[in-house]
This record gives sequence, C-alpha cells and structure tokens, in this order.
Amino acid sequence: MTEDLEMTILAFLKRAPEWVRRDLTAKDQSARTQAEEAFAAMLADALRRSDLNSRGAGLTSVEQSRTHARIHPKWSKA
Repeated sequence: MTEDLEMTILAFLKRAPEWVRRDLTAKDQSARTQAEEAFAAMLADALRRSDLNSRGAGLTSVEQSRTHARIHPKWSKA
C-alpha cells in the first residue's frame, strides 16, 4: 500500500461520522447494514477523490450528486 493511500484511508477514518461508527457495532441488523453501506460508499468516494486529485481532476457536479445520493439515500429525491 502506498503512503498516499494509507494517508487517504486514515484521514477518512478520522472524519467518519459518529452515527456510522456507532451503528457499525449496533445489535440491530438493519442499522448495521445501513452503516456498512454508507461506510463503504464514503470510503469509495474518498479513494476515488484521492485518485482523481492525484491525476489533477475533480468531480463534476453530476458525480458529486450521485455520490451524495449513494451516501444519503433518504435525503435524495426519488
């Protein structure tokens, strides 16, 4: 693993929302599943942003909207 990748993951873990941290250890399976899905989407987004930034590119507004919809499906319009 490269140092940049390790730094990206560490930075992501440090800023993971408290509700995700709490729900990852919840006894309720649905809460845990939702937290796992959100955690995976947020980590994938952090890694993609890191990769795009290393190549000098940024996310378009459409990509940002899609990422937000994956991370916060309840807040997105149907």
